Amino acid sequence: MDFVEKDPTVYPLNELKMIPDKFHDYPPPPNSAIIIDNGSYNCRMGWSTSPEPELIYRNVVARSRKEKSKEAELQIGNDISSGETLRGGTLKSPFDRNVVTQFQTQEMLLDYGFAHLGINSQESVPHPVVISHPIMNPNLSQNLMNELLFECYSVPKVAYFVDALTSYHQNKDLAQDALIVSLSHHTMHFIPWISGKIAGHGVRRINLGGAQIINFLHRTLQLKYPGHLNNITLSRAEEIFHNHAYVSSEYLSDLKLWSGEGEYYSKNVHKIQLPYVPIPKPPPPDPEILKQRRQELAKRLIEINARKREEKLIEDESILKSLVTATNFFELGYDEKAIKILSKINVSTSEVEAATIKIRSRIERAKITKNKTIKEDEGSEEFLDPCCSEPKKRREDMCETEKREFDAWLGDIKQKRKEILDKRGARQLRKQQLAKRRTAASQERMRMISQLAKSSKKDDNFGMRDEDWDVYKKINKDIGDSDSDEEQEKLVEYEKVLREHDPHFGIPEEQEIPTDSLEWYQLHLSTERIRAPEILFQPSIIGHEQGGISETLEFILSKFDPELQGKLVNNIFVTGSLALLPGIKERLENDIMAMRPFQSKFNVSVAKCPSLDSWYGARKMVTGGESEDLGIYMTKLEYHEKGIDYFKEHSLSNYLVQRPPQADEKNDEAMTARDQ
Repeated sequence: MDFVEKDPTVYPLNELKMIPDKFHDYPPPPNSAIIIDNGSYNCRMGWSTSPEPELIYRNVVARSRKEKSKEAELQIGNDISSGETLRGGTLKSPFDRNVVTQFQTQEMLLDYGFAHLGINSQESVPHPVVISHPIMNPNLSQNLMNELLFECYSVPKVAYFVDALTSYHQNKDLAQDALIVSLSHHTMHFIPWISGKIAGHGVRRINLGGAQIINFLHRTLQLKYPGHLNNITLSRAEEIFHNHAYVSSEYLSDLKLWSGEGEYYSKNVHKIQLPYVPIPKPPPPDPEILKQRRQELAKRLIEINARKREEKLIEDESILKSLVTATNFFELGYDEKAIKILSKINVSTSEVEAATIKIRSRIERAKITKNKTIKEDEGSEEFLDPCCSEPKKRREDMCETEKREFDAWLGDIKQKRKEILDKRGARQLRKQQLAKRRTAASQERMRMISQLAKSSKKDDNFGMRDEDWDVYKKINKDIGDSDSDEEQEKLVEYEKVLREHDPHFGIPEEQEIPTDSLEWYQLHLSTERIRAPEILFQPSIIGHEQGGISETLEFILSKFDPELQGKLVNNIFVTGSLALLPGIKERLENDIMAMRPFQSKFNVSVAKCPSLDSWYGARKMVTGGESEDLGIYMTKLEYHEKGIDYFKEHSLSNYLVQRPPQADEKNDEAMTARDQ
């Protein structure tokens, strides 16, 4: 990969490899809670007493494909050896977008996390669990999560939090009003935070995220480079997105800069080097061996040609002998014998004299040129040498004068071939124009036909000149319909010579790079670097019906009075892993400036660590004394008393919206009240 190191615009492709997590020691300090930021891309799990999460693993489960006689091997989280080989159908996530729906898979992932934390208790997890749930989480998902934690793991108490809110808690004061923008793997959420709580009527969700960007980039690169369809995998597209994509502050202006392949293109293009293993080429053959083979071949051809000439000469002498005998029989009056001899050699009586003269001259010419032909064949061996050897190697062996002569001869062949193709193209074009009614050629044809059909009293001298008859060629619709055999033979001959002598003949002009070179295995990222993230602001690029980030922000602000709008735009907080995209803050500032009144103030801030601040904020919530002040925990006793749809509501969680009583429950309550 020396080429990659020399060219600053070429970047090696770092294969995304998962490193298995280690098993941590247990027990932790007493009364430590387990904090779980259960994201749809990564799960971050750790102890509340630790400054960093002990585990960060992919929230997926895979079953490796095995033989029918063997049981499929289960791989979880970072134990998955290769996400690409397991991606097609066997890779499962517990999430539907950002909501947990597959709780069997979720249980496997929690087992993985608890085991790597070192928890070795058989029947329970004897620690409080603080786990995230999505904003406006459906009751069914909430109920099943409660059931999983309390019934399966027998945890003593559980607290829930919204990841975007704890990220805000980690970076800002909860007393400040804000408009929180959470950018995640499958969705984006917009949460107005007013007076220390969620303004539910202003919350919005866009069903776009990092997964859609990666899929779009993956398909775009596959369409751009169909020759590398199998090399451009989803995991490689993910790696390209993480390291090379950025958000353009002025998308349309930047597209114009990329429109040509000038200085801007050469300075800003990123060339991704795909894996390339050069095919070992066989060593060039020994020139002496090649020369000996050519000489043997030429000698064999000379012998074959000499044998054919000898056979033809013997045949001609036999025919001449028969003709002389027949002529003598005619002179002696033996006509029947003469005719019988002529019938054997297929010559009529009227052709005897002419055939005799022709055969005599052929025999004399063959005898005279016999030795000369052998010498010419020996000389032609050297002339045909370039055809018999590899053109490239043969040309390299030439001196400068021979190279110039060879190139001039090859250029002449190319020019002759081009002239034939141009003539064919012109004939075909004229035929197409004559087939249409309103073309200039068709109208000129109709004018000539009308001139020929017009009657005139003047003397008609048409046809006295040979040029007069060319008019029929001009008005003939079918002219050029077929090419002459002679022209086709010349074209075949020229192409055969070019194939033998020009190694680049037959390669399309757009395919100037050889397929066995390092450059062929490079992906040029130009507009793709800004086009893929642009779907966050213009979802219509991929045919999505929802608005983008800026449109949604403007729509949410319109739901509040001007005074509250000013407070919200003064504290727009961006979090989530997608906030790591370079340029996203500048783009938001440009779009908000365009939508806000003239000279109005606003402020956009990004989380210090967008991917981990939600875990840090949850840890801060648990360890900062707020867990007692806010009353965030729901105990197992409360779970049994208040039902599976209950959880402890606090400022950093969702609203508690309990399931309304069913008809059977209402009847039971009514009957109980009547009995009392």
